[in-house]
Amino acid sequence: MNNLSERNTSTQLDLENVDTFVFDYGGVISFHYCEPWQGNLAQLLKTSPKEVRSLLSETSIWGRAYRLGRMTREDFWRLICDKTSAVDNDIEALEYNWANSYQIDVRMVRLMQELRDKARVKVGILSNSDHYRHRHIEETYHLSQIVDFSVSSCQHGIVKPEKEAYLKALEIANRKDTPDKVLYIDDRERNVLPAIELGMKGFTFTDYESFRDAIAKKLREKYELTTTL
Repeated sequence: MNNLSERNTSTQLDLENVDTFVFDYGGVISFHYCEPWQGNLAQLLKTSPKEVRSLLSETSIWGRAYRLGRMTREDFWRLICDKTSAVDNDIEALEYNWANSYQIDVRMVRLMQELRDKARVKVGILSNSDHYRHRHIEETYHLSQIVDFSVSSCQHGIVKPEKEAYLKALEIANRKDTPDKVLYIDDRERNVLPAIELGMKGFTFTDYESFRDAIAKKLREKYELTTTL
């Protein structure tokens, strides 16, 4: 496992055969836990921002079920409210503030556009998201216009870090037999390791600047990109 960890955080990734880039959404393409929306959620739920993050986490039983489409939003938010002192809260307000706590990083979008349009490589998204946030992201940012494919947990009934999620991305990208041509980028190492175990290349994202230092310069050299990163 240590060797895998060293590989996925390496600044010397071998991109020689890579022709497909798959990005996580929250924490990579977008910032997450953004204000004032996270604070609004905490006020609505009458708890702390830290507790909000814990309650809404994909690692909880209900968070996983909601992202898999196995729980209605009414039941999800009723359960969340039951776990706090919130009473009869407005589901629309809760969903709106949660969705907006993920704010797009335009620098990442610009890089993705250049990879696809100028380098002529495939660009995709692999995310754990419920139906409401998935729809909100598309209606707000129209990411389907700049990517070749998107795999969302709510649409396919599979969630990271389960290997089926990565296999679905490989299948849709037509890279099931050549996973080494795919680079997967996620801000959670636990989500990167399964990709590497399946033969993909991986990178643990921390922030845009680190991504630029570790990978973007190499990509510019390889694909002759012109974006000022």
